[in-house]
Amino acid sequence: MTRRPHSGPRRRTPAAEGSESVQGGMIQRSSRTAPARTSPRFRCPVCGKVTAGRFPVGGDGTLAYPRRHRGPDGEPCEGNTREAEWLGEAPIGASPAPAAMAVIRGVISKTPPTSLRRGAPWSTAVDLYLSAAVDAAHTRRAYRRHLAAAGEALGFPQLADLAGADLAHYRAAILADGRGPASHSQALAALRAFLTWVGTFGAHQLAAGVLAAALRSPRADVRRPYTVLSPAELAALLAAAPTLRDRALLAVLLGSGLRVGEAAALDVADLIEDDQGAALLSVRSGKGSRSREVPIRPELAALLRRYLAETGRTLGQAGPLFRAHDRGAAARARRRLTPGAIRAAVAVAARLAGIHAKRVTPHSLRHTYALGALRRGGNVVAVAKLLGHRHIATTQRYVAHLELADLRAVVPPLPLESERPQVHP
Repeated sequence: MTRRPHSGPRRRTPAAEGSESVQGGMIQRSSRTAPARTSPRFRCPVCGKVTAGRFPVGGDGTLAYPRRHRGPDGEPCEGNTREAEWLGEAPIGASPAPAAMAVIRGVISKTPPTSLRRGAPWSTAVDLYLSAAVDAAHTRRAYRRHLAAAGEALGFPQLADLAGADLAHYRAAILADGRGPASHSQALAALRAFLTWVGTFGAHQLAAGVLAAALRSPRADVRRPYTVLSPAELAALLAAAPTLRDRALLAVLLGSGLRVGEAAALDVADLIEDDQGAALLSVRSGKGSRSREVPIRPELAALLRRYLAETGRTLGQAGPLFRAHDRGAAARARRRLTPGAIRAAVAVAARLAGIHAKRVTPHSLRHTYALGALRRGGNVVAVAKLLGHRHIATTQRYVAHLELADLRAVVPPLPLESERPQVHP
């Protein structure tokens, strides 16, 4: 353990407030400001709790800390803060504002008091993990579904009783349930992340290597080509849109490659122009809470302006870009078009366009946009930025679905014209 050398109690001297001197019968004050008062901070070697120190009145060279305290989980800790790790000096008063602390205390008071180290039920541990470790709402909802299924398959065991063989059997069972590799990968990732988190608090003794080996994700190669639309089908889809709103919505999905949730979250103010006068869409609610800016074609920007003008709105106005038009929309507080309504609008347009052999969804329009961008010469890095992919490997899957003619067109030529094979009689 590292101890901070103690130099006795601190006393504020006049020099700390700024020095004075007499020159020519006038008092001269220096412009130095008083340094911020600090207090040493220590971390308990047992529970990790950080404690601020106070000097004893007697000044005997030791720090007067309580020998016993409660850890972050509310349980008594056996750590001796006299031998804790020194974290350095922190300004006195550097703590959250009272209003923020009131919110924090309210959240902490609702946390179940059961310690994970004493064998919390599966559902309690899942609730703690999702509330403390998963921030994205969509991820939290999907992980809750996968963890509930995993708990049922494993018999809702005590976390301390889990063994690597149990997890390996669970992996083998879900790989045989007929779902796709992407669903299997997400289910295994949810359980792996959950067990890693609760293991940090001593809920089980499984090593990280055991979790990684027993819950290894399968290769998420796509087993069939993406559903994409031909140029003729694209034209028929846009022409079959029953309203100007649906036409603008389809054009946004085909002309920007947004996810359905990203398109539903667009506001009027998200249609902006850059410093060169070109239009773009600002995506503020992307996957993983990542934001990005997607450039769009001038014809798409003109269509969106026409849609706004028809609905009596202007650029920069507050409110959702795509609004619901059903009879009950006016009675609702929020008139934003939902992701489910967007899927329904795409399905109606595809049926009106006579596209029956393909299952047309907002995500298939995203696939059409991505492959079209690659065919137009876009490199994988640029397309990944347009699509909002975190990992370039996700974008590289589209390359595997390019037609053989597309791949042959990008094969670089070699200066071997004289080496062509000769045909002998």
